[in-house]
Amino acid sequence: MFKKTLFSFISIFWLLTISCAQNNSISYLALGDSYTIGEAVSEDQRWPVILTNKLNMEGYDVKQPLIIAKTGWTTNELQKAIEE
Repeated sequence: MFKKTLFSFISIFWLLTISCAQNNSISYLALGDSYTIGEAVSEDQRWPVILTNKLNMEGYDVKQPLIIAKTGWTTNELQKAIEE
C-alpha cells in the first residue's frame, strides 16, 4: 500500500514531463493511477487539471494535461501503457 501511494505522488511530481515550445507554452504529462485521474471526482477536480488551472492563473501558459492513468494500475501496467 505504501509503495502504491508513494508511486502515485511521485507520478505527479517526478514522472511528469514538461516541455517548453518556442512560444514558451508548457505541456504537462501526468502518469499514475486513481490519485492521478481523480477517482470519484469530476474531470475539473482532478489534481493535474487543478494544477494546470492554478499555473495558468499565475501567468504560466500551460496546456491542458495529458493524463495516462487508470484506477488500480501498478508500475508495470503504467510502463506498458507508456510504451504503447
